[in-house]
Amino acid sequence: MQARPLEAIAGFAAHLREHGYRVGVPEQQAMLQAALALRVEQHELVQACWRSLVCGGAGEWRRFPELFTDYWFP
Repeated sequence: MQARPLEAIAGFAAHLREHGYRVGVPEQQAMLQAALALRVEQHELVQACWRSLVCGGAGEWRRFPELFTDYWFP
């Protein structure tokens, strides 16, 4: 995660919204809680948690890994 995790998570939420995901404050709060509960080295678990939080359908589910990778590992 970047040096400013709150800003980075907010940026990722904005990235998801740009791609049609419905991510609001409650989802961002849940994403933060998941990130705090897991170590950064466990990014696969963070990704899985966040995916379950923000995906509203099969299409979003399929696209999420690519969006995650594009944002966090450009």
